[in-house]
Amino acid sequence: MSHDYSDLFGKGGRAFLTTLALPEACRAALDGWLAQIDLLDEQLAEVEAWMQQHLEEDDITRLLKTIPGIGLILAHVIRAEVGQLTERFPSRRHLTSYSGLAPLADDSADRHGHRHIAAACNHTLRWAFIEAAHCVVKSKSCPANLRHLYNRLTHGGRANKNQAKVAVARELCELVYVIWKKGEPYRETTSPVRPQRSKH
Repeated sequence: MSHDYSDLFGKGGRAFLTTLALPEACRAALDGWLAQIDLLDEQLAEVEAWMQQHLEEDDITRLLKTIPGIGLILAHVIRAEVGQLTERFPSRRHLTSYSGLAPLADDSADRHGHRHIAAACNHTLRWAFIEAAHCVVKSKSCPANLRHLYNRLTHGGRANKNQAKVAVARELCELVYVIWKKGEPYRETTSPVRPQRSKH
């Protein structure tokens, strides 16, 4: 049976699953898997609560937490994986490339190929930025420029959602570079989202 839930195991999706008319064995299997998910969610919540209480913040993690979509845990992940920002990454482009978020193209002399992101990268950083993008595009307080970027690439949320989240993740990665390097908290005016080029 088809459905329109983006998260089948979220609140709405779970309610939908309870309405399905399933054979007894299938219902028992589904309920068992849902119970496993609930148990994992509880365990993850306990770990997150411990981290919230015990992780020590420094000036960098406090700055990163001001960026939309980046909370305490993601701030620590990014802080640990990047290390010494300016010594390792001369520019925003270097950081986005290292994070696997810089677009590549399969171009040749006579054609423009499909654009994609690199497989060789720091996968932990890429996960962190895509997770942050996922959080921010769902948030009611998503900055207008990031919301515009996401809506433009998805045609109003109708298509290409994964590609659009990668694009938002790339902008968040660049934001991290700018804010970390300047040592200033996030403001919407510091966003590196670039305006579209005019067509002539």
